[in-house]
Amino acid sequence: MLNATQVGNVTEIRMGRSFDGVTVLYWVAAYMIDGILIDTGCDYTKNELGEFLNDKKLSVIVNTHYHEDHVGGNALLAERFGLHALAHQETIRLMNCKYDLYPYQSEIWGYPERCTADPIGSTVNEGGVSLRVINTPGHCRGHISLFEEARGILFSGDIWVGEHPKTARTERMYLR
Repeated sequence: MLNATQVGNVTEIRMGRSFDGVTVLYWVAAYMIDGILIDTGCDYTKNELGEFLNDKKLSVIVNTHYHEDHVGGNALLAERFGLHALAHQETIRLMNCKYDLYPYQSEIWGYPERCTADPIGSTVNEGGVSLRVINTPGHCRGHISLFEEARGILFSGDIWVGEHPKTARTERMYLR
């Protein structure tokens, strides 16, 4: 299931796997701003995301980190639209590995296809936007946030924790 909301020049794309056509257990989000797509959701929503992006002008994907609910659409979008991704060096290494997921992770988000990215610099400049890259490794290895200083917008991946956080995982990884 996919819902998009426009807030100024940012499009929030909420995605989630629906088991009954109505209920989504856990939403994830991607964001579009002036040709930049920040994260690509999970494997189960990649086709819906691809359809939604068909008529959009995108030039690059930026991944905040390697987790399955943030890179699940990368391989499809690279193949379908020729989009390349940018990410932290540690994220690049982990995006191209197969690692074990907890059963709930594979059920809710699925396994992402292995994908590649280019190393991200200190800024991402596309269209009229300049995003400053900030290393924020507290959530996982290679996690970054992106700050658009002109409008005061911070894209934080999974950094923000609300009043009622949903947590069910520790940083556990077995690379294969």
